[in-house]
This record gives sequence, structure tokens and C-alpha cells, in this order.
Amino acid sequence: MNDHMFELVRKIKEDDEEAIEEFVSTFTPKIINKTKNLKHHDKEDLKQELTIEITKALKRFNTDKAPELDDYIKKLKR
Repeated sequence: MNDHMFELVRKIKEDDEEAIEEFVSTFTPKIINKTKNLKHHDKEDLKQELTIEITKALKRFNTDKAPELDDYIKKLKR
């Protein structure tokens, strides 16, 4: 895992809102692409739900197995 992502995950585990937003912004282009046919309100709801779920998953993520995070992120980006 690169140092920046590791640091973001560490901050997310400490409830750092800026780190959460930065991490989620990584997926914003994918979210926009996948939701382009939805109404603006629905897009915003989906982004909020994804932010919550990504945050929950990262808080459970075992940083001792950090190299696996890169694989996890790649899977999420597909």
C-alpha cells in the first residue's frame, strides 16, 4: 500500500472527515459515470450511502495486512 493511502486509512480509523472525503473522491469519477442516468437527488443519496459503507469497511480494515488494501481498492474501482 502506498504511504498516502495508508495514512488516509489511519486517519479514517480516527474519524477524520477530510480523510474520508479525500478517499471517497478517488471514486467520484466512477460514481458519476455509473449514475449519469439518475436524478441529481438520487446521485447525492448514492454518494452518501457509498461514503458511509466505504468508511465502515475501512474502519474494519486490518492495516497489518496493508498490501491487500491496494488490491481491495482496485476491485472497488472496477
